[in-house]
Amino acid sequence: MVRSADRVAKCRMLEIMDVDDILVPAVIVPVAIVVVLLVGVGVAVFTITMGKKKGRSLDAWARGAYSIFTGGEDSASWAPERAQNAFRDWYGAPSGGMAQNVIEELINGQTGNEAWDKVRALDLVRMALAAKYIDLDQSKTYQARIGQALQRSHQGWEQLAQAFEQGMSAWHRRQNQTNPQETQRVQRHLPILRAQIWPTIPWSTTLVSPD
Repeated sequence: MVRSADRVAKCRMLEIMDVDDILVPAVIVPVAIVVVLLVGVGVAVFTITMGKKKGRSLDAWARGAYSIFTGGEDSASWAPERAQNAFRDWYGAPSGGMAQNVIEELINGQTGNEAWDKVRALDLVRMALAAKYIDLDQSKTYQARIGQALQRSHQGWEQLAQAFEQGMSAWHRRQNQTNPQETQRVQRHLPILRAQIWPTIPWSTTLVSPD
């Protein structure tokens, strides 16, 4: 009985020693560092993934809006020279600073029709990106700012398109524009918007510029 008790006591001592060996700082510190690093990597990957998702959602929503004007064409796909020439020839803005002034003027309200001004501003943001007048982060910030304002003042894609067309028609009347290629622009684009673009982009998408 004594020997059995001794063996049990020795086993317990060994167990305690094993635990103590594991808990010494030389072992704990490296393990803790590895855990912290793994958690950090996981958080970073998650943040990057969510940022990319937000960016794609923001770009998609912006396309749903500026396509009312362009029919689906993304001015960000233009060659830099073409975009720069467009700012110079159409808006009298031959520099990046002047191009951003034009965008800000539209955002703040140029004609009194918010849809007409801000949808064109979105198109110009994409054009400024192509011209290398703004970077990707700046374009996201502009898109979120404009999109949020349009969401607050309109109920959906159809209402936005209707309001935009009203603003465009008023603009054309002031300019004595009668060319059907211009005056019928929205009506020409609506079938594409309704069939291919708007169904894939929820109007209520949360628009946040990725950090």
